[in-house]
Amino acid sequence: MNRTLMVIGAGASQVLGIKTAKDMGLTIIAVDRDPNAPGMKLADIALPVDITDINGAVDVAKKYDINGVITQTDLGVPTVGAIVDAMGLAGIGSEVAHTSNNKVAMRERFEQFGVPSPRFEGVNTLNEAYEAVKRIGFPVMIKAVDNAGSRGVSRLDNFDGLKSAFEDSLRSSKEKQVCVEEYIEGIELGAQAFTYNGKLKIALVHNDTVTHPPNYIPIGHSFPSKLPEKTLKYIEDIISKALKAMQIDCGPSNIDIILTEDGPKIIEINARMGTTCLPELVYEHTGINWVEQAIKAALGEKTSLKPKYNKACAAILLGAEKVGKIKEIVVPDEIENIRGVVDVSIDVKVGDRVKPFACGGANRIGQVIVHDETAELAEKKAERIKQMIKFKVE
Repeated sequence: MNRTLMVIGAGASQVLGIKTAKDMGLTIIAVDRDPNAPGMKLADIALPVDITDINGAVDVAKKYDINGVITQTDLGVPTVGAIVDAMGLAGIGSEVAHTSNNKVAMRERFEQFGVPSPRFEGVNTLNEAYEAVKRIGFPVMIKAVDNAGSRGVSRLDNFDGLKSAFEDSLRSSKEKQVCVEEYIEGIELGAQAFTYNGKLKIALVHNDTVTHPPNYIPIGHSFPSKLPEKTLKYIEDIISKALKAMQIDCGPSNIDIILTEDGPKIIEINARMGTTCLPELVYEHTGINWVEQAIKAALGEKTSLKPKYNKACAAILLGAEKVGKIKEIVVPDEIENIRGVVDVSIDVKVGDRVKPFACGGANRIGQVIVHDETAELAEKKAERIKQMIKFKVE
């Protein structure tokens, strides 16, 4: 019996999901407002529907009587939730999707269930923001309550930039609400978790590479975690508690964590697979095809999440240093002779217009994935290869 999977979004980060689903023999329906998105040409049916157009996407799901739905973008999570509810599919519904995409709702659930996370307040006006900052104290993070990829996110050390930061966050919020949040100092890390039948089946903690402030955009990751086993066990327990608080009981989750002097604190949980090469890294690290298992969960099928091995690996995204058009791309032949290179991909071509990272991996222009004996060595190798690749932009 032929089964149909709907993919919400067809950008570069979702190409792997579409290819994997096709390898599984599924019929793929992809929706994206950009008809030229790289995943659109790979789908069996590609429709120019905005991923935030919930009613439009639900109509498509009903028309084609789909069997499952996935996304790898935060903006697509509410659409997935609505389709799951409308079609009675496996996965998260609208209520869980809203909690996953609303920072204040998420923090409230964490607070209710005793999950360690930053102090916060949801505000709607500049005056409310001013009062919230006074109560929380500097430094603070000002965040759009319901956007993704570091859009509408700023760090403040004094009141001077509060007005512009608040207005930027408010513009970036569809619900027109802003989260004023305690700034947490510590080691930034993350985890890829998978729940099935309401239980946490596996949590893989990874090391993160982020851009410099004020954006803190993740542009790379590595496995295995550099943390002690005792700390990892404690983090896993907190992740389990956080997932129960948010009622994420089926499928993958992408988790942002900061390890402070007082212990780990959950910053965010997104009810979707991670991006920035994370599904590829999970496979290179453990042998688990993370994307395939996510698709199986979305189809209501049994998953297989037992690691086959434990290998060190790392990935880093390639980005432009300035806005402009690419005049030349240089990828030295010697990269092919470097041991442990898994993938070096270039997403752009000469003549394409590019700009530096500003929100998530949206402005990525390529990626590097490598193996080595340790996570530290893999990170250094990936960075070295990144520096070898030259993009002339004018």
